[in-house]
Amino acid sequence: MAEFHEQLQKAMEQKEITQAELCKRTGITKSAMSQYLSGAFKPKQKRTYLLAKALNVNEAWLMGMENADMERHEPHPSGSDIHLTPHEKQLVIAYRKQPGMQDAVDKLLGIADVEKQNEKRA
Repeated sequence: MAEFHEQLQKAMEQKEITQAELCKRTGITKSAMSQYLSGAFKPKQKRTYLLAKALNVNEAWLMGMENADMERHEPHPSGSDIHLTPHEKQLVIAYRKQPGMQDAVDKLLGIADVEKQNEKRA
């Protein structure tokens, strides 16, 4: 199992985010961030979430869990949890670029229904 501070450093390097930028995005002080990066302390759950979200990585991966994907999976706006492979994501993007396909793709993914419901609530 990887250590939290190792994963944090790895994510910052891969995302090309400086310590100062990460502090700005999360509201975490520079001194606390330094302690996390050195491995002196591990953040509590709320700060782990803030760091993962700011770095766009999976919290479980950041905490060093084995077999956890680095990629963050946000819940689908419809409330269902849709996970697409990188290839599927490319296909969705390609279809959306085709004239007249935006509505069809949104309907297929259930996005159009969610947007209509949100419009009715507003």
